[in-house]
Amino acid sequence: MNGAVGGFGSETGLTGVSGWIYRSVAWIAPTAEHLCPNSVPKPRKGPLPPSLRAEQALVDASKQLITRFEAKIKTTIDRVLGGGE
Repeated sequence: MNGAVGGFGSETGLTGVSGWIYRSVAWIAPTAEHLCPNSVPKPRKGPLPPSLRAEQALVDASKQLITRFEAKIKTTIDRVLGGGE
């Protein structure tokens, strides 16, 4: 039985303590899909619909703004603390 209690977890090839830990965690830590199978989003195939493309454009623009403002904040902090001279 190569160290796997009841054969569960033996497909991983883990034996001894490692196998015991794997089997224990597998029983007490179910994935989100096990808990609520309908709430886990499935990967989308094909192009995004127009509404999601518009939202993605807003997200991308926001990321650019974040990068710009992070640079401005860093510049201001360096100037105030005397590190930007």
